[in-house]
Amino acid sequence: MECDKKCFFIGHRDAPSTIFPILLETVERHITEYGIREFFVGRYGQFDSMAANAVIAAKRNAPIPELTDRKISRKLE
Repeated sequence: MECDKKCFFIGHRDAPSTIFPILLETVERHITEYGIREFFVGRYGQFDSMAANAVIAAKRNAPIPELTDRKISRKLE
């Protein structure tokens, strides 16, 4: 039986935008090295928005993560 691998990003509303490259690298590494296929992102604040945008950017590079409206911020709809 294979276990679905999931990653959760929930952060602070006042995160600095300088962490975006780190988030993007982290998402890409979780896809390639850890086999994560599903990402959950919080709905409020700067960190959650950046994490969601990092998942979207990684999806463009390797269209693997499954994103649905229930799992990510409404800003991404």
